[in-house]
Order: sequence, then structure tokens, then C-alpha cells
Amino acid sequence: MKYKVVQFRYSDEGSLVLTNIYAANVETVALLAFAVWTVVLLLFTVGIYRWSRILTRRVSVNEWRADETQGSAFYQRAMRAHANCVENLPVFAAVIISLNAFQASSTLTAISSVGIVGARLLQSLLHVALPQGVLVASLRFGAFFAQLLLMGVIVFVIVTSAEFLETVRLAMGAA
Repeated sequence: MKYKVVQFRYSDEGSLVLTNIYAANVETVALLAFAVWTVVLLLFTVGIYRWSRILTRRVSVNEWRADETQGSAFYQRAMRAHANCVENLPVFAAVIISLNAFQASSTLTAISSVGIVGARLLQSLLHVALPQGVLVASLRFGAFFAQLLLMGVIVFVIVTSAEFLETVRLAMGAA
């Protein structure tokens, strides 16, 4: 896919008007941003917590166990936030790969993919930065639900695209 740009022009009245949005790669950049956020979250929460304790000899490197609850409340929230990113990244990747495979990219899918990343950032930050009461958990769920809805929008665009429908038609004819 070619990289494309957003185009503006001035109207006769002198105001700036959006004329075209070419968003073929916005979704792929959003996928990359999601992956980068997953790694950044790991490095700057779990990583700093663990390595600060290892390097100051408060714990040894082999004391960290995946099957045990360890560390402070912050560390436990950071572990869950990172695990949640790791669990959702492949789903988002499958959606974006499918979107590109069926050439279904649009302004709506670009906006939705950016919204997914924004909601993911919000969900992770709420998880890590704040003690988990009813309000914070509800806000986290709201951010997660927004991601689900936006992925649903992208999937709908994919399954109603000409490329997808033609692929299904050809597959049914071959059966």
C-alpha cells in the first residue's frame, strides 16, 4: 500500500476545508502503536519495578514467578495491564491484517483504529496509575468496551467490503 496524506484547501470564504483523507496506512500505524505501547508498558512498569529490586539486591533474578502473586499493588496492576495488552494485541492484529488483505481501509476504519489505541492507552493507564475502586474499574471497562465496539465497526466494514464479498462468492462457487 502506498502512503497517502490528508489534503486541505481554502474555501471561497477563506476557511480551511478538508478535501480528502487517504488513510490506507493509518490502521497499520495504529497496530504498530498498540504493539509499542505493550512493550513500553512492560519496560516502564514491570521492568523498572523488577530490575530496581534485582539491581539493589533486594531480590534475586530467579525469585520472580509467573504462577505466584508477588510485589506491591502497583506491580500487580502493572502485570495485569501488560497481560491484557498482550491478550488483545493479536485480536487487533488479525482485524488490521484482514482489513488490509481485503483492501477495506476507509476513513471510518482509520478513525476507529486510532480510537482503539486511545482507549487501550486509557484502559492501561487507569489500571496502572490508580487504586482499583468501583469507579476506576467502571472506567476501565468503558475503555475496554469502546475498543470492542470500534473493532466491531472495523469488522463490519471488512465483511461488507466488495473484496470480502467477492472472496465469499468465489469460495461458495468453488464448494
